[in-house]
Amino acid sequence: IGPGKGTLMADILRATDKFKKFKEALTVSMVEPSPAMRTCQATRLGFSDVASLIVDHNNTSEGPAPKFVTKNGTEIQWFGEFKSVPDTFPCIVIGHEIYDALPTYQFEMTER
Repeated sequence: IGPGKGTLMADILRATDKFKKFKEALTVSMVEPSPAMRTCQATRLGFSDVASLIVDHNNTSEGPAPKFVTKNGTEIQWFGEFKSVPDTFPCIVIGHEIYDALPTYQFEMTER
């Protein structure tokens, strides 16, 4: 969610190279509504043809977003909103800085 420039995902994908079975089972869903940021992320992840990322395929009823494969063999799909991401399990959600923008409540346990 909110993958920024794609740096964290590039690091994660590089780290998965050490875990063959995990990497083979991995499919990445990037939630990014901005075509400009999708292009930035795709470039960071090593895609050469990023033109089809500019079209937001998944905010329409035309079917699923196209899948792209990184140079290390990981499938990636971009989605315009979180509700468009398929609900396949198991699932790991990485949000990084987006959590900083969410309203939170902090509770403190005291003796009273």
